[in-house]
Formats: sequence, C-alpha cells, structure tokens
Amino acid sequence: MKSKLLVFVLFAASTAAFAQIPGGTWFASGGICFDNSKSTNPTFNGTDFTDLENSTTRFQLKLGAGYAFKENHAAGLGFGIDNTKNVNESLSQPGSVLVTSTNKTNSFFVAPFYRYYYFCAPQLAIIGQVHVPIVFSGGEQVTDFSDNTPSIRNESPGSFGIGGWLTPTFAWFPKNTWSLEASIGQVGFYNESYKDDNDNRHSDSDFTAKLWLFQPTLAFTYYFRSND
Repeated sequence: MKSKLLVFVLFAASTAAFAQIPGGTWFASGGICFDNSKSTNPTFNGTDFTDLENSTTRFQLKLGAGYAFKENHAAGLGFGIDNTKNVNESLSQPGSVLVTSTNKTNSFFVAPFYRYYYFCAPQLAIIGQVHVPIVFSGGEQVTDFSDNTPSIRNESPGSFGIGGWLTPTFAWFPKNTWSLEASIGQVGFYNESYKDDNDNRHSDSDFTAKLWLFQPTLAFTYYFRSND
C-alpha cells in the first residue's frame, strides 16, 4: 500500500510541472501549412476528349510571440504570409484553343491574440485562442493561350481585411519547454474591402465556422521558463 502511495505521489509531482503555464513566461511559435489539390475534367474538343486540369496550391507561414501575464492566460502577436495560386484550364470556342487562367494572391497579416490553456491531461492541453487578423492582400491574373494569342496580364486591386476568430487547438507537451500544437478549426467573422477595375470600393462580410479534423494546422511553440 505504501509503495502504491509513493508511486502516486511521484507521478503527481512529475506531472505538476506540465499542468500550468506560469505567469511571467515568454514563448515563441512558428508553423507552416502547405496544401495542393488537383482535379481533371474530360472535355470534348471537337475531335476527342482532353483532360482539363484545375489546381489550387497554398503556402502559409505563421510566426508569433506571446507572454503569459497570468497562470494559463497569455497574449501576444502573430504575423506571417499566405500565398494562394489557382490554375484553371478551359477550351475556347471556336477552334478549341486551350486557355489557362492563373490567379495568384499574396497576403501579409498581423494578428494580436489572447489564449487560455486548459490542461486535461499531464502533457495535453486544450487552447482556446481568440485572434484578430489584419490582412493586406494583392495579386495578379494571367491568361495564356495555346495558339499565338498574346498572354493577358492583370494586376488585382489590393484589399484590406479584418476579422475575429476563435480557434480551438490541442497542444502536446513532450517537455515543459516546448509543445506541438494542432488547430482543428475556427469560428468567427471576416470583413474585406477592395477596389474594382473602375476604382469603386466594395466591402464583403461573412460569418463562418470551419472544421478540419483530418488536415490540422500544425505549429511548434517554445516556452522560455524562468527555471530553465
């Protein structure tokens, strides 16, 4: 009985260090997201079928730093880039000329955030994070033709966006100085304003809830604990 009690006490002592983020702790984080999807659409070109491709490639880099101002409560600032490329193929009529339309969007964002850690196991925490993304975007559209028609290139008007998101995240702490985080979705609103080709300003707002259990966004976080 004493040996079982001793094991329990040692286990509790060994896991207590993981069960909180002490006030006064600084941390830095980083994450990369890459996604590529492609589909084909068999289309009759007048003599036979041609496989037309549609593809989307996205690369996102996120960096951030924060400070735990109270046990398990932290605030900080995130920033990064988000680049998306969409390629769509189609056939023009008449002549069945292959038309390839490429849209590129390049974004830079900053996002102040607040997060709360809830430790549901010795090395596992659920993080509720609220962040306010501020996004500046631009891009271009290029249309290429399979015949001798010159390419068409148009610069996309710049846009400005701001929103508010709640992001649930799981964090695993192999050591008390670092963690691996997986964000599984987000819920919130986003407003974007932009100008059209005639220099008229437009604004779009939406409220969305997204869940990506099978493609989580991963990040690494290092904690500068005072006892390191």
